[in-house]
Amino acid sequence: MNILDIAILVLLAIFVLYGFYRGFTRTALSLASTFLSWLGAFLFYPFLSRFLMSSSFWGQLFGYMSDGAAETLTGFEILSQPASSVTSSQLTDILSTSGLPSSVTTMLRENVLNQAFTGQAGVVTLGQYFNTTLGNLLVNVISFLIIFFALSLIFALIIAMTHAVVSLPVLKTLDGVLGGCFGLVQGILLMFVLFAIVPVILSVMPISFVNQYLDNSFFASLFYKSNFILDMLSSII
Repeated sequence: MNILDIAILVLLAIFVLYGFYRGFTRTALSLASTFLSWLGAFLFYPFLSRFLMSSSFWGQLFGYMSDGAAETLTGFEILSQPASSVTSSQLTDILSTSGLPSSVTTMLRENVLNQAFTGQAGVVTLGQYFNTTLGNLLVNVISFLIIFFALSLIFALIIAMTHAVVSLPVLKTLDGVLGGCFGLVQGILLMFVLFAIVPVILSVMPISFVNQYLDNSFFASLFYKSNFILDMLSSII
């Protein structure tokens, strides 16, 4: 257990205590709003992604990505070779040192081996394939987060304006406990959302010590390396 694990436990404990303090009804409403925000973001982020990719934002983003992807992955000489000439074993050697989640490395592998960007201008070398793939993922994650947090804010305002709360006497003794449980679930969902941002940050600004913390963290294997949000976003690319 390292400092990253401790930080995660502290954040989850805060969600549990806050849920215990707020009680069952308000925490349940908050959890429902988190789930609905996640669902809405998953349904509508492709539309925002397409809009962003058709705007000048994509061109600027790709410029930042060009250097970031090369620094994230080792084997710089082979990155300049045509993607069509790279073998599966060479690809495995490079991706094994990337420190990226398995869903992202799988996506990179499939795009290279299947020549997913054949015919697309400016995407020929292995490095360009990596940049384009990670850039697409970056736009998808950004789009997902924008919609998620926008919907979360809207639902939070609706809950705050709802003054009439039904009192259920039968739940009074369990109100705090149930609120704490729902708070924990909400905290776990938000942890997956936060860890979905990590590969985005590492792609643009590779920071070696962050990968070391992730590799040595028990909880990172759950929230980062097995991130179901990244799995879903990667499957669309």
